[in-house]
Amino acid sequence: MFGEYAQIFFVATEPAWRRQGIGSAMTVGALQAAAAQGARQAILDSTEAGASVYRGLGFEPVGMVTRYACAD
Repeated sequence: MFGEYAQIFFVATEPAWRRQGIGSAMTVGALQAAAAQGARQAILDSTEAGASVYRGLGFEPVGMVTRYACAD
C-alpha cells in the first residue's frame, strides 16, 4: 500500500494448478484486503501468460516494463 494505491507482487501458481482460478482468487483477495485499508487503485506487473487473468479482473495494460540484470 502506498496511500490510496496498492501494488501486487508475484502472483504465481505451479503449472499443474493453473487455469483453476487460483491466481484470480489470490489477486481478488489481495485487492479486497487493500480496499479495506483504503486503496482505490491498484497496479501490478504481468507476463503474457497471466495477462488474461488480470484483464478479466478489470486491469488494463498501461505500459511495458524493461528489466535489467547484471551477471558477475
